[in-house]
This record gives sequence, structure tokens and C-alpha cells, in this order.
Amino acid sequence: EATLDRWIGLLQHRSNGAAFFGDVGMYFLPYVEHLLDCWPDARFIVLRRDREATIQSFLNKTEGRNHWMDHDGTTWAHDPRWDASFPTFDAQDKETALRHYWDAYYAEVERLQQAHPEHIATFDMEALNSEAGRTANHDHAGIPRDGRELEGTFHQNKDTLWKRWMARLHEMRRSA
Repeated sequence: EATLDRWIGLLQHRSNGAAFFGDVGMYFLPYVEHLLDCWPDARFIVLRRDREATIQSFLNKTEGRNHWMDHDGTTWAHDPRWDASFPTFDAQDKETALRHYWDAYYAEVERLQQAHPEHIATFDMEALNSEAGRTANHDHAGIPRDGRELEGTFHQNKDTLWKRWMARLHEMRRSA
């Protein structure tokens, strides 16, 4: 949590005083309630992707790796950076483990949304393709309707600071 707090503080600093700043990452889900304790005005937007499309995407993206099952490294390569980012499941195969992950992820989203409805909203991915969907998304985030043009500075997390922060987060999760 301390590492996460430092990361959010850095994002806030990099926002140069902008009214809104944020980040995108599935790895924030376990920390939503901590983030709300620290930043009570925070808003979370969850984009729900089709289950089968998500599973197929993960299967394609992680060929040769399996972050969702405990394994000895003979069938799949260990990836300490990403293995620590996902829960593991008792499953017969990777695809089944991914189904469990998708189900568990959105079950936790539902729990959090029921506990904090004013802070968490879920939108289907396709909502980003319509004006109505984008409006609902921005409304939830609290962005004033007259200030929704995408202007300002946007930071992509390709720098070494991000890589160092992620490595530290994974190290802390492994040792916890």
C-alpha cells in the first residue's frame, strides 16, 4: 500500500495541478478500498470486456506463461513481474483458470460497486464507442460537461520510473 500511495502521489504531482488525474490497471482492484480511504473523492471506472474475448486475449498474450496457476516452471515459464499480479486458481488447465479469474475479478467488482456505488461504475467496453457511453463514463468521473475536451498532458507509462515501480510492487506482493 505504501508503494501504491507513492505511485498515486507521483501521478498527482505529474498532473501539474489538473483537476483530474488517473491511471489504468487491473492491478488496482485489490486496493480500491485503501485508495478510497486515502482519497475519498476517487472514482473508479471498470470496463467490462466480454468473457470469452478476454480469455482468448490472455491466452494469446501469455503464450508460454501462466500467471493464474501454481506451476513448477517446466510447462510454463515463470514471470515474477506478472505472476505476482494475478491470483492463482486450482484448475485443470490455463483456460479454466482464466475463466475463474474473469469470474472472480468481476465478482469483486460487483462487491465493491455495491459497497461504494457512488465511487465505482461498470461500463461495457463498447460504451466507449458511443457518445452516450462516454457521457455516462465522464458523468461518473465527475468531469464537468463543459470541460470534456481531451486537452492537456497525457502520460504514458513507458518510462523507467513505471518499470521500477511495478517491479517494486511485485516484489512487495511476493514477500507479503
